[in-house]
Formats: sequence, structure tokens, C-alpha cells
Amino acid sequence: MSSDWSVNTNRRLHFARLQLDAWDQADDLEAPAFRDGFILQLQLAWRSMLAEILGSYGITVATLPDFSQAQELMATKVQSSSELQQVESMLKQSWLKQLDDSWLKLFVPYQADSQNTENGDLIQMVSLGDQSLNNTALTPEAGRECINRLKNLVGHFRNFNLEW
Repeated sequence: MSSDWSVNTNRRLHFARLQLDAWDQADDLEAPAFRDGFILQLQLAWRSMLAEILGSYGITVATLPDFSQAQELMATKVQSSSELQQVESMLKQSWLKQLDDSWLKLFVPYQADSQNTENGDLIQMVSLGDQSLNNTALTPEAGRECINRLKNLVGHFRNFNLEW
């Protein structure tokens, strides 16, 4: 299964690179869609890398875990993971935190208390005029650095696992 996750990680990194190139060349109307696609593919590559790490410890997963799920699954093992410890320190202040923050900004939080129930409206209206929802701090240049760092991190952990 871990080889399946490594293939998936490589595929997601490739798709992220394609989205990044398209984002970089897109006009103002198309750019947000390619940016969001880039963030999605990079997030999937990041989570696939976590699945690879878990697989090297004999933990099989059927779906891509987020970091907290990976930590919980690792806690079921007697040993601790130096890889997850390294990643945890990176999640506090780094490009990896920026990736997670950009991922979270793609979603509009549901606010039930703002529903207009007196008219019987069951659909919540979301204003797309709020640029804070559509704007991420990630730029194509920062995206290139982010994808290169994730690629290096994947390579580092794969080489680290081969040493055992």
C-alpha cells in the first residue's frame, strides 16, 4: 500500500505543478480557479505524504489523513515517529502552515444563526463580494517555493525510510 501512496503523492505533485503553471499564465478571471486547483492538489500531495509515512510504520489507511489524524494513528503504535515530529515543528511557522491556511481559506464557513428563517428561506446566501474569502496570501512565486519544498520533504522522508 505504501507504494500506492508514493505513486499518488507523485501524481498529486505533478498535477499541482500543472495547476501552478496554468495559474501563473492565467488572466485575472481564470487565476482564482487555477490557484484553488493548485492548493487542492498540493494539499492532497501533503496528505498522501502523511499516508506514506504511516505506511512505513505498518499503519495502513484507506483515505488521506490530515496531520491530526496521522498523529492519532501513530499514537496507536508503541514507537514515535521522528518524521511526524519534524512535520509538527514545521506546521507552527513555515510554508507548510501557509499551505494549510490557504487550504482552509478555500471554504466558506456555515453560519446557521445568519439564516433568515422568518421568510422560510432554507438556503443560506453567501456574498462572494467579500474578497477575504477569495483572496489567499499565496502567490504563484510562493506556490513554486511551496511545491519545491514539499517535493524536497517527500524525497527526504523517502530516503530516511530507506535507511532503516
